[in-house]
Amino acid sequence: MILFENKLGLYMNIKIDVYDSKELFNYKSKNFKEINTIIDNDTYILRKGEKILRADKHSDIESTKGELLLFHIRNKKYGIFSIESPVLFNNEELTDNIINGLNNKTWYVLNSENPNINSNNEDYYLKENDIIKLGNIKLIVKEIHIENNEPQNNKNTEANNENISIKKNEGTIFNMIPQPKKYFISENNAKEVNIKCSICYKYECDIKNPILSFCECNCNMNHFKCLKNKIYKRLIDKYNINKTLHYYYIKALNCQKCKSILPLKFTIPEAEQPFEFIDIIKPNKCNYMIIESLENKIYYGNLKLIFIVKLGDNKVKIGRNDDNDIIIKDPSVSKNHAEIIYKNGNINIKNLSEMFGTLILIKKPITLNDKYIKLQIGNTVIDTKIMKHGDFEKNRNKNTRILDKKY
Repeated sequence: MILFENKLGLYMNIKIDVYDSKELFNYKSKNFKEINTIIDNDTYILRKGEKILRADKHSDIESTKGELLLFHIRNKKYGIFSIESPVLFNNEELTDNIINGLNNKTWYVLNSENPNINSNNEDYYLKENDIIKLGNIKLIVKEIHIENNEPQNNKNTEANNENISIKKNEGTIFNMIPQPKKYFISENNAKEVNIKCSICYKYECDIKNPILSFCECNCNMNHFKCLKNKIYKRLIDKYNINKTLHYYYIKALNCQKCKSILPLKFTIPEAEQPFEFIDIIKPNKCNYMIIESLENKIYYGNLKLIFIVKLGDNKVKIGRNDDNDIIIKDPSVSKNHAEIIYKNGNINIKNLSEMFGTLILIKKPITLNDKYIKLQIGNTVIDTKIMKHGDFEKNRNKNTRILDKKY
């Protein structure tokens, strides 16, 4: 009995917001279902409606429809557990369906002074390719530039360092760059099939300026450079907010027949470097970061936003109010949602929202310890901690139980 009481397991306090959106957890709401449980062995945790289930084998997960796999718990060795919910992408275009599917991946809840969120997570330092979630809006840190005389430390705390964040250019969704549906890099080949640019009406093309199409219907074949000039003339508005921030407001270019959207970046097998339609004017001789929107709905239109933020002593505020630096007009974003603080080579992001919090997408397995770590998947929030079975039994209440096994 003493051995059992001292046995370590993974304690989980699970809350499901059953009255709100399937994609959000309202931290101000008191209407949630709560479950306390402890896990000993390798286990898959699933959700079906308001029920949280467990499965010992992956084959059990696939046997029934309507279940959402939250994550896989591994008992690595005595007292060491990990949660695995890697973000996996196939080699395909970054569609709205893929972006929306991120809502049901595992997110790290940023530390907050607000009692509604009550997160004990450590401060988080941004890295390139981190994905940030503010309400329903997702942003990606596309680039961080720190001058050589001020090296970026970027070492997060024990709770969220290499287990949660990701190294530069490793596993980012922007590695999955789309390719044209059809393209020509030889003038002779283009003439053979009578393909010419529908903008300049010329056959000439090469590896630096191919004739290509992204449409399903292949109705328009255009030079890369002709398309790029067209985008600059029609699709980009630049706004200089202040000395700290300016952003690009990019409208979408759609095929009128098949509604395909022109990507901002693409590659072809013969080229060493990807082609980019948008040339971002970056600050000179200063520290800066570039943040991009992942959705086409950030201002209720088919478009994209790119923020260029100079890093200095001033805090960069993000929210719905017009007095913020980065303004996001979406009802799920709080009036003052988050702030970015630059100090000693580190870029710290803090949550200010009382309702939906600020989240960071977890791309790698998390090794857990004896501190509470708060995670979120859709409308489910989970506090995790390594705990002795004896301590778990002492704190039993009406919400305490061992998870039902899925058969």
